[in-house]
Amino acid sequence: MPEKKDVVLVIDDAVVRNALKFLLEIVGLNVRPCETLAATLAIVAGGRCGCVVLDERVPAVDAIRLLEELRRQAEAIPVIVLSPRLDPVSRDRSLKAGVHRVLDFPIVDRSLLETVLAACEAANGASRPPRNRHT
Repeated sequence: MPEKKDVVLVIDDAVVRNALKFLLEIVGLNVRPCETLAATLAIVAGGRCGCVVLDERVPAVDAIRLLEELRRQAEAIPVIVLSPRLDPVSRDRSLKAGVHRVLDFPIVDRSLLETVLAACEAANGASRPPRNRHT
């Protein structure tokens, strides 16, 4: 059985980060909270990252730059972007940069859980979903 990978939460709002961490840990996932680009990339470099959940509004992290760095280090790591915006331009830009999926705020727990679990299964060796999946 393959080793379970970590879910990296890149969310600067402590209340949201803690709530999502709790939600994901309830279903048995290892969760690693981060607030910076460097911390996220360090976890990825360690080889234990199954997927990244990224709030696109984190001031210390440029979402597109993070995606570019992740693609250089580890092409296959799924990135799920949480976005308060519904505008098609931002969504398309993220998807073109290699985002696995974009989920809109407010987050529906079930949607987040299903998306993260599917992404982690892909990272743990199950069949990989197509890149740039639309919601």
